[in-house]
Amino acid sequence: MLANCTLNTTIPVIHPLPIPTQVFETTTDNICYDIRNCRTTLNILWSCLATIFACTWVAIHPNIPPRGEHWFRRLGRQVITTIIAIIAPELIVCWAAKQYFASKRLAQRFKAYGFTHTHGFFVTMGGFVLYDRAEPVQRLTQELMRSENHILVMKYNFWSRPSPTCPIPRVTEEEIKNMSKGDWFSKCLALFQTTWFIMQCIGRGVQKLPLTELELATCAFAVLNVVTYGLWWNKPKSVDCPVAIRRHIPSSNTPTSRTWGRNSFKDLVGWFKSTKNTFSDVQLLAKHIWGNAGMLLYNNNWLLVPLLPLSPFVQVLVGGETPEGQQSVGTYYSGDLGNKDLLAVQVILVACSTIFGAIHCMAWSFEFESHLVQILWRSCSLVIAVFPITEFGLWMVVRDPNFSIWFTYSDTCRGYLGRLLMVICLLVYITARITLLVLAFMQLASLPLGAYQTVSWTNFIPHI
Repeated sequence: MLANCTLNTTIPVIHPLPIPTQVFETTTDNICYDIRNCRTTLNILWSCLATIFACTWVAIHPNIPPRGEHWFRRLGRQVITTIIAIIAPELIVCWAAKQYFASKRLAQRFKAYGFTHTHGFFVTMGGFVLYDRAEPVQRLTQELMRSENHILVMKYNFWSRPSPTCPIPRVTEEEIKNMSKGDWFSKCLALFQTTWFIMQCIGRGVQKLPLTELELATCAFAVLNVVTYGLWWNKPKSVDCPVAIRRHIPSSNTPTSRTWGRNSFKDLVGWFKSTKNTFSDVQLLAKHIWGNAGMLLYNNNWLLVPLLPLSPFVQVLVGGETPEGQQSVGTYYSGDLGNKDLLAVQVILVACSTIFGAIHCMAWSFEFESHLVQILWRSCSLVIAVFPITEFGLWMVVRDPNFSIWFTYSDTCRGYLGRLLMVICLLVYITARITLLVLAFMQLASLPLGAYQTVSWTNFIPHI
């Protein structure tokens, strides 16, 4: 009976679950089978950082610093400019465009005297300084130059006519280029790096390989870097000392030149003391933004603290001002522009900013870590793409009363309102840029498997 019960009992049979072939196939297609066509997260990070470095630190062509300035201040100025180039690279394009048009005007005006585009850049960046005996008097500006009898005539009497004691400077284009720290090889190397990066991003799109958000943001840097290099191609890079235009007078009582920068400790202390001038710069900035109402902030430094982070950005945007009689130009001085040139610069700025934002919008359908991150990326990308056009419209409203017929307030109220909206747009824009940079680095922690595949043919292009 026990045997019958055993025979009649049904033994359950366990079957394995079916293998999800569709998920398995899509996963294995994105796995790197050949290590020569694979990359790591560190490789992605290195290529992006190298390209960003080439687009910011290497690509910047600074003006000539003041005579005898301590190296610590020069380094600090370079770091601040690099930060501006990372947060708002289109402002560097704007600076380069203004110097391009200003130097072009100089080259055309004094073409009969051997002036080239390089000479125009050299004058704009503070490359010539007028000397009386051994003492510097003033930098050479466009206002001090005029043509007469095929010579360069200066405003001061002792430079007003040619004589054996007042030689006319004859600096060739080759001599100016020899003073530059960046030659064609370094520029071509940086352009090769940016071109390689753009091509490998395009190649990944053609082969339908995932592109990381950091690579897309770096690609936007690379596109604007090509424009910057094109505008600054004839500008000397990192020139330390200007060319002296001297008045030679034979005399045994010629005063000796002052000693500049020999005591590093005193220079460093002087730099810290000069930081109090930062508020003076911001006071001028407030007056530039708010007009006469900005003078209300002149004696209230604590009210200027919120404007401190905006000061370098606005200085790059407006070009910086250099008072008459200075021996060197400002950090972001860009020369004198006509109305047509200024309008062309505004168009270039708006176009580059819109392209920069549009490239970030290409990640609209990318896979993000969460839905919140995706919304943040889309919103910030739209801000970058749309706000420059809004800024340009506000600029036209503030400058031209014909664009403000819908205002019922006075011209003063219209100007204050327009400037207020411009400052708000700038604050929102900077916030959006910083947010995109943070999100781009955060996404490296959750990359899809296909992001580790490389485009093999791009390895044959020289790059860092």
